[in-house]
Amino acid sequence: KGKAVKLIKWIGPEGYERLKMLCAPNLPIEEPYNTLKELLLNNVDPEPTVLSQRYTFSRLQQGTLSVSDWEALLRFHAAKCGYGAHYEQAVRDQFIFGLACNETRIKLLE
Repeated sequence: KGKAVKLIKWIGPEGYERLKMLCAPNLPIEEPYNTLKELLLNNVDPEPTVLSQRYTFSRLQQGTLSVSDWEALLRFHAAKCGYGAHYEQAVRDQFIFGLACNETRIKLLE
């Protein structure tokens, strides 16, 4: 309980109010330190959802990136999107949709 008490003191009154909401119906002091730490970390810096990752991916544009850098950027972001067996298809589609050169995009879409 010592580490939990130190954590509660360290986060201050605003942090404590948030922690109370996260622990409800229990009080923070009733929870072990590791639970409090996990609750705070997940609330302060939550993992992005697959939907938000896919939204970000779908908005990517080539801009001034080289073709190889554009593909690398897409592959990096697509890996976080949970596409599974559709990974290559998703990368291919966004590669075309986000191309800077409209003429190239039109030719690839034919």
